[in-house]
Amino acid sequence: MCQIITDDWWKDAFDKYYFKIYGKKTAQEQTTREVISLENVLQLAKGYKVLDLGCGYGRHAIPLARKGYYVVGADFSEFLLLKAQEDVTKNKLQEAIHFIRCAMRNPPFKSEFDAVINTFTSFGFFPDDETNFEVIRQISNSLKAHGRFLLDFTNSYYPRVQKDFSVQGDLISVEEETFDPLSGKAIVHWQIFKEGKIVKDVVCKFTRYTHRELERMFSEAGLGIETVYGDWDYSPFVYNSPRMIIIAVKGMKEI
Repeated sequence: MCQIITDDWWKDAFDKYYFKIYGKKTAQEQTTREVISLENVLQLAKGYKVLDLGCGYGRHAIPLARKGYYVVGADFSEFLLLKAQEDVTKNKLQEAIHFIRCAMRNPPFKSEFDAVINTFTSFGFFPDDETNFEVIRQISNSLKAHGRFLLDFTNSYYPRVQKDFSVQGDLISVEEETFDPLSGKAIVHWQIFKEGKIVKDVVCKFTRYTHRELERMFSEAGLGIETVYGDWDYSPFVYNSPRMIIIAVKGMKEI
């Protein structure tokens, strides 16, 4: 039977099964390296206010708060925000971080943040370019003058694994991706099995934007691209880089 693709797939995709798979799939050592890179490339200083847009269960937001930054985590998933809040309470970080539930296209902020981050390809979820651009525009609106924005996105030219299997406890995760180079749309059919039965079945569809397309969006939103890396190790961005990590500055042309 053909799986139906809906435009609002992201509303239900990031649930307890997502947490069980990806909450354990990403090693702590990797997160530690990424947080150090975030501090360096964003030139963070103690007391800076940081927005993690699409924060999920707080993988970056909580370590940043622990390092002395004031962090706001925003996400649409009630389940992931609950897990993040549980971690914050456990680590007694309530004064350093708080979470809000909102869609990426309408965060309720205006010139509040020294830095904004959007990581793990948490962009391009909406079906049309105009709505995805609205996300970038809202990020720019959320930044203070000369504030920095980091976008960690997939490199659209990087050869992808078309089918990925992983096992976490009693769960088997199967992700099968197809990509249409004409539209730039990636479609990921994600199924999770438990004891031979399907417990999660969702089709995720997002746009894998190129650097040039993002550069245009950033420019129209008042963000000037400062540099682009090919991964978290500061390697240069080339056609076969695994990631596209863009550092942009609000109003950079006016600096």
